[in-house]
Amino acid sequence: MSEEKTNPDLFGGESRIVSSSRPGTYADALKKRNYRKQEFGNPYRCKNCKHFIRKEYAKRYFKCELLGDTRSEATDIKANNVCDLYEKK
Repeated sequence: MSEEKTNPDLFGGESRIVSSSRPGTYADALKKRNYRKQEFGNPYRCKNCKHFIRKEYAKRYFKCELLGDTRSEATDIKANNVCDLYEKK
C-alpha cells in the first residue's frame, strides 16, 4: 500500500499532497494526440498549415505558433503530422 503524503498547513492541520494524474505540458499532450494522425496521402499536414514555422540555424527546427516557442526541443513538431488545429495558408 502507498503511504499518503501530507504537509502542515497554515493553521496547524495537515493537508494532503495531490499528485497530478497527467504529468507533462500542453505541448506534450498535443504532440501525443497528433502523432496518431500521421496518415499516408493526407494533404492536411503541419508543413502546409498557416501556424507552421521553420527555423534554420545549423539544423532545421519546426515549430507551431499555437504551441509557442521555448527555444528548446520541447516545442519541436514533426512537419508531416496532422492536428485538429490545422488551418490552410
